[in-house]
Amino acid sequence: MFGLTLRYATVGILTLMTQHVFAQITPSRTTAGTAQAVVRLEDQLINGLRATREEQQAFLRSVVVLSDQGKLDKRLINAIYVWSRRRQPLYPFPFFERGLRIEAQKRGIALPVVNLVQRVGGVTPPASLTR
Repeated sequence: MFGLTLRYATVGILTLMTQHVFAQITPSRTTAGTAQAVVRLEDQLINGLRATREEQQAFLRSVVVLSDQGKLDKRLINAIYVWSRRRQPLYPFPFFERGLRIEAQKRGIALPVVNLVQRVGGVTPPASLTR
């Protein structure tokens, strides 16, 4: 009886410990000789928004390119980044993508489409879900 209770307690503790484990997706880059870490915008977006799929990372890279070209303001990107992380701390990418898409559309900037619904077993999701 005691062994069974101990087993359930162990499983419960391990479950609680592993629920909120997050990993850094890209290595951090620091400049030698500086006291503060310098984070590139691309690394900030990929890690902070928890973009794990290649398609999501490609979207964020295109946002960085648009920022480097001067089409998207870095202050706007950072404001939407902070808002999306406050809105959904566990998985902020969809909020960032949608918020940035709305703001870019106001400015006449086209962003690439991100398929947030993944294909499962070769079945294509309905067009209404893929945008």
